[in-house]
Amino acid sequence: MLASEWRTRAETWFVPAALLIAFALVERIFSSCVILRDEKIIIRNPLGDVSVPYANVVRIHTTGGGNYTLVTTGGTEYLATAYGGSLIDVLFKTTDRAVDVSTEEIAARRPRKRAIGAVRKRMVRPCWLADIAMVVALIFACVAVLVASLG
Repeated sequence: MLASEWRTRAETWFVPAALLIAFALVERIFSSCVILRDEKIIIRNPLGDVSVPYANVVRIHTTGGGNYTLVTTGGTEYLATAYGGSLIDVLFKTTDRAVDVSTEEIAARRPRKRAIGAVRKRMVRPCWLADIAMVVALIFACVAVLVASLG
């Protein structure tokens, strides 16, 4: 391919766009986690997150499918996708260990007064690396469409 031809081929722009989209999805999935702060627990899932004050946590347990589940005083259950029932979880019991550590930490950090705080839930959480990759992928896809339409 000549150096002048690469600008006029649509697939030259679609391939990096597709790779960047795949990277953004993988980055969001792998950045899922459970964070124990001083006064609250944060469950960060691929798309959104939820922040629950320790005073609102009734219990943390593992479901039959191996999911990490947090139950609040209102009876609402929040699942952490970071600890899904995977083969690695079956072999190394990562969800069970995470539940044990979380339960111990929350019991140690829970305030003596049972003042119920507000649960904060975000439908879409920022993940800067994935978000920037998606914007660049969108730009590449637009260029690919323009190149394909101009022929």
